[in-house]
Amino acid sequence: DARKYARSAGERVYAVALPRPAFDKVRRGAASVPLPAPVDLAKMAAVPWYSLLAVRPDEEDAAPTWRLVTGPAQYRKSGWALPVYGALDGMSAAAMRAEVMRAREDQGYRALV
Repeated sequence: DARKYARSAGERVYAVALPRPAFDKVRRGAASVPLPAPVDLAKMAAVPWYSLLAVRPDEEDAAPTWRLVTGPAQYRKSGWALPVYGALDGMSAAAMRAEVMRAREDQGYRALV
């Protein structure tokens, strides 16, 4: 699951709870995930490129999350949002890590250390 990915990759999994209509829109393929106000911009603008994002409906604490690949917050006319670069549901923790690392390297975001 997403937490297993975060532990194995040594990375943070970001989480957003959305109102049901916004969650459904994201599930249907929206290009971004709206950030509910107030936005902690210092935190959300510092999200590394190709990070794992767990999204769930806000009224369903026990609902399974939907895992997406995201990056730093961007401002849109509707407010702040996280971009969506892909979905990783149904993948094992190892497959999620491999996909994120491949995407980072393909786009030139690989660490140089």
